[in-house]
Amino acid sequence: MKGIGNILLMVFFALAIIGLFWVVLTPGAASSETDVSAWMNNAVTTYMVIVPLILLGITVLVFAFYKILDLVKHPSHMREAIYVFGAIVVAGLIGLVAGSSDPVAYGSGEVFAGGFQSRMISAGLIAAGVLLIVGLAFLIWDTVRGFIKS
Repeated sequence: MKGIGNILLMVFFALAIIGLFWVVLTPGAASSETDVSAWMNNAVTTYMVIVPLILLGITVLVFAFYKILDLVKHPSHMREAIYVFGAIVVAGLIGLVAGSSDPVAYGSGEVFAGGFQSRMISAGLIAAGVLLIVGLAFLIWDTVRGFIKS
C-alpha cells in the first residue's frame, strides 16, 4: 500500500503543479479593464474553468480509488474513513446553512442575480473554508501531540 500511496502522492503533486502553472500562465485574463460579458464568452475563460474542474475530478477519482483499495486491504481503517466522510458531510451542511443566495455585484458594477447558483457557490466556499480550518487544526494538534510523545 505504501507504493500506491507514494504514486498517488506524486500524482496529486503533479496535478497541483499543473493547476498552479495553469493559473500563473493565464495572466490578465480577468483584468479590471476587461468587459465582463466579453470575458465570460472568451475561450480562455472557458478553459480557466474547465481545466481546474477536470483536475479536481481526476483528483477525486484517484483519491476515491486509493481509499477503496486501502479499505479492502486494511478494514481497520474504516473508522478513519467514516470520520473523514462525516467531516465532509458536516462541512457541506454548514455551508448550505450559512450560504447566501443574495445577488453578487461585480467590480464592473454588473449584478449577478442571486438564487440557487449563488447559494451553491457560497455553500461550496464556506464548506471549503471549514474543511481548511479543521484540517489545519488537526495538523497542529497532531504535530503538538507528536512533539509531546517524543
